[in-house]
Amino acid sequence: MNTIFVLMIITSAGVSEAHTFNNMKDCQAVSQKLKTESFCVEKKPVNIEKEMTSMVTLMRKMIRIIESE
Repeated sequence: MNTIFVLMIITSAGVSEAHTFNNMKDCQAVSQKLKTESFCVEKKPVNIEKEMTSMVTLMRKMIRIIESE
């Protein structure tokens, strides 16, 4: 999965995602032009299938623990 870079903008209401970029350089260029506080972060898309498998495994372990008590 591809890594994306997200422009985060800080406001009095908190931090929010403003736009995504394919590389950090482009993100930082936009961030520097803004007159508001902002920064860029690296974001790796979630592999839903892997995460669901992990969650199911965790739930099964929890059930075994509960049943053994």
